Amino acid sequence: MPTSSVTSSRPSKQPISRCSSSPRLKAKFGAGVAPLQLPIGEESELSGVVELLNDVAVTYPGDAPTGAEGPVPDAMETEEHAVHDALVEGIVVADDDLMERYLGDEPIDTSELAKALAAGIASATVFPVLCGSATKLVGIDRLARFLIDEAPAPAAADGTTGAFVFKTIVDPYVGHVNLFKVLRGTVKHDEVLTNARSKADERLHQLFVMRGKEQDTVTEVPAGDIAAVAKLANTGTGDVLATKGSAVEVDVLEAPEPLLAVAIHAKSKADEDKLANALHRLQEEDPVLRIERNAETRQTVLRGMGETHLSIATEKLHRKFGVEIETEDVRVAYRETISGTAES
Repeated sequence: MPTSSVTSSRPSKQPISRCSSSPRLKAKFGAGVAPLQLPIGEESELSGVVELLNDVAVTYPGDAPTGAEGPVPDAMETEEHAVHDALVEGIVVADDDLMERYLGDEPIDTSELAKALAAGIASATVFPVLCGSATKLVGIDRLARFLIDEAPAPAAADGTTGAFVFKTIVDPYVGHVNLFKVLRGTVKHDEVLTNARSKADERLHQLFVMRGKEQDTVTEVPAGDIAAVAKLANTGTGDVLATKGSAVEVDVLEAPEPLLAVAIHAKSKADEDKLANALHRLQEEDPVLRIERNAETRQTVLRGMGETHLSIATEKLHRKFGVEIETEDVRVAYRETISGTAES
């Protein structure tokens, strides 16, 4: 957060409490939730934010992407003071020296609070909440500045590199394209990283960032950035690539269970020859899809999360892989069995 000479002392403090003006968030996510801003206006009337640490209002006239600082609106002063005090209490409670000074009504500089806040975020005991609107460009500059000032640095002190593959695209010309986020270190052109799942060494020969359909070649990708690499032989969605011999832990992606099924079949003999390969490539792009062949009903069944998901998948079969299909209801294989005994 921006620092200044503003101090956090206020008259007539109450005993430290973990309550704030965001009881719903605290009830859902715990006492570590810390609102750092208040919105000025609501929904379509959102025009700015109030920074709680240094008690300033930031407004965005017109389409200005950068806010202008000013005094807190009179109508919000009472609420701002209350939430400010709750925020400061939540920050100093983890620091004995700051808490003692706070209870003694000593002034605490904003820079000291920001430093303590950063320590709480890094230790995963404080969870900041900011306001903004991407469509109105309200608060986006403050969010970016907050990440620079307060977020823990992603660089690895031991020099290791780690990247998480979160999506795979099957390009008809390039082949497999893996999109990844660098978790630590810097991924460089022609660097060899090891796949934690397959144990295969992968050379990242061609690195690029995607801007719509355009691909911009880059020579390195720093921690926190997203990029793509083509033609990795043994890497798919959910894999972790890291320096050989190092361990980079990432929560496993749990694919949701498909809720809706539809039976599909090729429209012609030519399409039938291409269908199996197209379905395999489709599933590589979207691991949530399930494809199965029911031997009893002799149907190929495609399962997805709903009608829209399945509609997009079948449209992609035609548009991207050139396969015309038709759909039908999934048939149920009824069985008969002896359920009891009788004498005659």
